[in-house]
Amino acid sequence: MAALLLLSALLVFPVFNMYRSALDQATPKLVLRVMDTLEEYQTKHKTKHGVYATGVFDSSEDIRTITEETGWVPSLDEEIRYSVELLDSNRYQVIAETNGDLVVSKIYPEQSE
Repeated sequence: MAALLLLSALLVFPVFNMYRSALDQATPKLVLRVMDTLEEYQTKHKTKHGVYATGVFDSSEDIRTITEETGWVPSLDEEIRYSVELLDSNRYQVIAETNGDLVVSKIYPEQSE
């Protein structure tokens, strides 16, 4: 019985590590897609108020100032803090962090060449 449990653990561990590695690699791309959904809200906000909104969304700290400004609620928020900072009158940056570590950041709107 103990040998069967040991064999099961030896088989499950590599599979779990592969799954975790794939999930870790996919996270930045997924977070970027979630961040991209803010752009529509920011466009509406700038049209109405003349400036892009700034703020934070951090469900673990119950901070939702960017939601209050724009109405945007990220579909992926578990353990992710989104900070929105104004760079100038025509650009803003979104920074996504988890546990204080940068996941991804992006400047909006994207400049077309």
